[in-house]
Amino acid sequence: MNDMNSTRATGITSLVVAAAILVSTWLAVQAAGSGWLVLAGPLLLAIAIVSADTLKRRLDPAAAHPALVAFVLAIAVLCSATIVALSDPTRVAVLLPVLGAGGWLPLLARTRARCATGARHADTPRNGSTA
Repeated sequence: MNDMNSTRATGITSLVVAAAILVSTWLAVQAAGSGWLVLAGPLLLAIAIVSADTLKRRLDPAAAHPALVAFVLAIAVLCSATIVALSDPTRVAVLLPVLGAGGWLPLLARTRARCATGARHADTPRNGSTA
């Protein structure tokens, strides 16, 4: 049952991040000539990364709270997009799909690593018995 919840959580959060990549890229393209408004796309992507991790942790009973890695990735997305926007705001839209994919992969890999290491699920007793 936990594998089903984990798979569902991973699938839903992957859809959230994929939709955020598309919408944030479109937003950055539309706002390319609007000064600081070009950073609305990266801000949306950063919020989506943290929201996807929070959603995954709500859907997966083995997870407790948003991970620090989600916040670090969100800050990295905002910082790198700001650096690029300072030199050429039109390139932010090109950067967002790469940042989105880079932000999604560690979130997915963390789920796979936790399953591979045999970490205890929330409904498994501490002594290892199944009864």
